[in-house]
Amino acid sequence: MRREFIAVFLIVLIAAVAYFMVYTKPWITRISVLYPEDASDIFSELKARFEDGNWFTGVNLKTYTDGEHIRESLDLEKVDVVILDHVDVAEDLRREGYVDWFIEYANRSRSVYCIAVVKGSAHQSQALEFVRFVLENSKVYSSLCTVVTPARGFGDIPEELQQLVAKYKVIVDWANRSVAIPENIRRVVSLVPVITVSIIMEGAGDLLVGVDRISPTSEFL
Repeated sequence: MRREFIAVFLIVLIAAVAYFMVYTKPWITRISVLYPEDASDIFSELKARFEDGNWFTGVNLKTYTDGEHIRESLDLEKVDVVILDHVDVAEDLRREGYVDWFIEYANRSRSVYCIAVVKGSAHQSQALEFVRFVLENSKVYSSLCTVVTPARGFGDIPEELQQLVAKYKVIVDWANRSVAIPENIRRVVSLVPVITVSIIMEGAGDLLVGVDRISPTSEFL
């Protein structure tokens, strides 16, 4: 009788441990990704694809609705990767010390999607792995938005991502409007408001930049 009890107890214990292991998957490191609510279709698909091919890293998705919510989440929650919906917002977070760099990789409607690893993330290597996956698998979301090719990197881009991006920087005009230009342009002769965006004498090293009056983030023609 005692042997039967022990056998049943062991069977139940093994089943409980097996259930715990399968359900919790303690060997998986989970990273937290904060993204704008209107990009749920993109990141639901990215999460599924990333986890299908990765046995050791999982993704917890969190959404935000506005700029203030971003800062609140970054201050109060443990966030590893953040997605911004505008270059200006990403640049502000970089200047405020939330991130050291960001990468513009896609756009849709009025949103310009930028991705970055949060400064001080406890899972830096896994977060960088996810960023690399997003950049290298644009086919996953190419039908949902316009992919920026090559992706534009701002700030101190990590060495392992540098081959995937073209380096850019943000400059601001007299009306506090910003425009992104290639980082290798060393001197800006003038930044003036015009109807269309134009670059003059880029090859010669001097540059005249115009910012669209209606859309300061218009791309160069």
